Amino acid sequence: MNKKEIVIIGAGPAGISCAVQLKRYGFEPFLFEKNEAGGLLINANLVENYPGFPSGITGDELAELFRRQLTRFSITLRRIEVTEVDYNERNFIIKTDKNKIEPEIVIVASGTMSEKLNSISEDVKDRIFYEVKSLKSLKGKEISIIGGGDAAFDYALGLSLHNNVTIIYRKNSPSCLPLLFQRAKKQQSIRFLKNCVLKEIGKDEEKLILQCSADNDFQIYADYVVAAIGRKPNLGFLSERLVKAYRQEKQIEHLYFIGDVIRGFYRQVGIAVGDGLCTAMKIYYSKESENV
Repeated sequence: MNKKEIVIIGAGPAGISCAVQLKRYGFEPFLFEKNEAGGLLINANLVENYPGFPSGITGDELAELFRRQLTRFSITLRRIEVTEVDYNERNFIIKTDKNKIEPEIVIVASGTMSEKLNSISEDVKDRIFYEVKSLKSLKGKEISIIGGGDAAFDYALGLSLHNNVTIIYRKNSPSCLPLLFQRAKKQQSIRFLKNCVLKEIGKDEEKLILQCSADNDFQIYADYVVAAIGRKPNLGFLSERLVKAYRQEKQIEHLYFIGDVIRGFYRQVGIAVGDGLCTAMKIYYSKESENV
């Protein structure tokens, strides 16, 4: 096997850990990422359950350490968007925004995509976000966050340091980690709207207007809206046959799915890193057995 014929799609924790371990084994993986390396980590306010950081570490800081590790191992991050992946029974065919390649091994570490709010008009889309990496420098703004899960509360804790935040969720209690809820309750700059349904988002000359419904209909105003209402696997570049294989959990030789793209609710840095390491080891020992 040509050791350059491994492509990793996605440079989040799973893709990075896989690339590093493969490089340690002597392979030269191609690591493709259309955005910045780090994946969803870049949005995280605080990561507390990744070993080695007793006081926790911000997502930005941990992502930067991961990027340094790529540099240390001389792994080039190729800022390339993969537009299509297919399989012709002999090898894979990957089309990108730059060229076409046919690797022997493909590792899909593409993570997840945000679920989008329904029926959002064009005139408000520029102030509705699904991640917060581009909002971290905001100060003195009114920000509404839709959702009651871990991501919504983590985003709120970070943004509330310099802004006023309203968290809107449908149930009587949020679904986030109780620890995050307790921390959010201590922040005077965070308020909660429970049992609340967002019906529509409009705007006046300066503010977004959120039409909400709880016991009755009412409006709230915001400069920005962040929707954290769920995520789904990022598989838009896979061919129909590969998506079918993914959904049926049908194994295709030399095709691996790692990290958040297969982990459903269990989207954690440590799990993703473990997936990357495990897959690199499987590839190495598989190739070793072929050479015996």
